[in-house]
Amino acid sequence: MIGVSGSTPSKDLIAENSAILAGFADRGVDLNQKLEFEFSVEFSSKDQAKEFRSIAREAMNRIKAEFGLKDFLFILCNYEDEGCFELKCCVETTPDVRLISTIEQTLGALAAERGGSDCFWEFPDPANNEVPTESGQEVGQ
Repeated sequence: MIGVSGSTPSKDLIAENSAILAGFADRGVDLNQKLEFEFSVEFSSKDQAKEFRSIAREAMNRIKAEFGLKDFLFILCNYEDEGCFELKCCVETTPDVRLISTIEQTLGALAAERGGSDCFWEFPDPANNEVPTESGQEVGQ
């Protein structure tokens, strides 16, 4: 598995994300369909976010090749009222705990090296157009 420095996601992160996905399934979210996952990291400056995006793009290309992803997209959001910049990496895929954990760990480690926040993820529930608010990092805190 390709991650930061060739690492694999930790067993704890995989277990945590497995439990989160199971919770969504228990609440009736259909996890057998493709969903658009958003992996987000916050930075205090636009320059930090742009630097992260360049390096994260390289890492995501390796993950894309390994997992056979069709594509991914980065979106840079400026939240002036909060004084931060959020970089989102959007990936359309059927839920796969190893893929989710690999992306979360990789982007989180790269962000930490550049002064960013923890990486968190979410996806909209197509049944009701709402975004579930739990993610690996949010639940773990």
